[in-house]
Amino acid sequence: MAAVLGIDAAWTAKNASGYALVEARGGGWRLRAAAPDLREFSLLCGGDRDGQGMAEAIVEARRLLGYAPDLIAVDMPMSKKEIVGRRASDLGVSRRFARAKCATHSPSAERPGKVSDAFRAACEEKGYALIVSLDARPCLSLAEVYPHPALLRLMGANERVPYKAGKTKTYWPMASKDQRLARVTRSLRAIVDALDRVVIGVRDQIAPILAAADGFSALKPIEDMIDAVVCAWIGTTILAGAATPIGDQDSAIWIPTPFATTELAGAT
Repeated sequence: MAAVLGIDAAWTAKNASGYALVEARGGGWRLRAAAPDLREFSLLCGGDRDGQGMAEAIVEARRLLGYAPDLIAVDMPMSKKEIVGRRASDLGVSRRFARAKCATHSPSAERPGKVSDAFRAACEEKGYALIVSLDARPCLSLAEVYPHPALLRLMGANERVPYKAGKTKTYWPMASKDQRLARVTRSLRAIVDALDRVVIGVRDQIAPILAAADGFSALKPIEDMIDAVVCAWIGTTILAGAATPIGDQDSAIWIPTPFATTELAGAT
């Protein structure tokens, strides 16, 4: 058995993070739980935990699985050294994916430096080690991932997929509110459908929630949950040897290889 916990991490302590837990079962990866915050994730795992401590999701995942997830895949800058600005990993990913509008955001010592350091330390206390290369992977691993370039691989897209509810005016400045809502909802549905091809159960769990959303504010937590599932899927490609780290000995962002989707889809 194997499992991956995906986290769409908030860069500040006050905001909620999204969580998704996938497990290798019955010949393929299956979605066990997905939630837009720790409270809901805990309830899905049979617990009753609240708060903002992202590492607590590991405890909840273990409650549901009966064992600790093999890999934590988190969308947040991570480093073996203190984060003070753009890292080799940020520069490398931006150089490779800027034309597709998938350059990275610039981290700082404050955002998310403090949150990142605290999360990595909490993971290390639970036995997880940050991986930055293709060398032998420890039994319990922590990896930094980035959904936007991963979605290029998953969707077969040449440009950043427009699915962020808060950026629809940037995507479609001339469209009406209703048109923008319909378009971003359509993008989210397409991502859910693509994820369902590599992680069984994504459509069953998320599509009904997405169908019930009636506005941009209702889409935001769903978007966070979907991002967490994308993170978890990237984690499965790391375990399968179908992802590449971009960075140096201190930090690396893991990106699925161009053929990762085909290989994993065949396994399911």
